Parts: sequence; C-alpha cells; structure tokens
Amino acid sequence: MDLDTITEVVRRPSGRPGADWRSGDARLAGGTWLFSVGQPDLRRLIGPAGPMITLTVALEARYELWAPDGSVRTVDSLAFVTGNTSVTTGRRP
Repeated sequence: MDLDTITEVVRRPSGRPGADWRSGDARLAGGTWLFSVGQPDLRRLIGPAGPMITLTVALEARYELWAPDGSVRTVDSLAFVTGNTSVTTGRRP
C-alpha cells in the first residue's frame, strides 16, 4: 500500500519522545500495519526505533527471527543492534 499523503519522515525526533507529536503523525515502528491499508489522515512518519531498542536491551529481551526458509532462531537484543544503521542476523559465518 502506498502512503501517498506522507510529506515528511522524521528519522531522529528531537527532545523527549512525543514532544513534537502533531495530528497526522504515526510511529513507524516496523510499519507492517501502516502499510496494510490506506492511511489518508497521515502526514508524517516518526522513526521510534531508538527508544524501543533501548527498552528491549534494558529488559534483556531476546528477538525471535523468522527466515524466509521457515527456520527460526533467537538473538539477544544487545547483540542484535550493532550500530546506528546496522543489525546482525544472529548467524555466524
């Protein structure tokens, strides 16, 4: 589904979470639902990945990763994110 009403994507919100929130905003947060149906009232997408990653690391979460071949594996949240723009798949070479 194309989101043709979006005029801005905010990748790194400034200030505390929610401080710049306005009508027509949506948190991207993976986006599966956002892209499943039309969203005519949305204008901006906000990238909230940072706070969610911090929360899952603090809770010592483990991610369950599903591969296209049907295999499933788990990765510690601390080991999953390896930098500002990269993640690991949890596979060893």
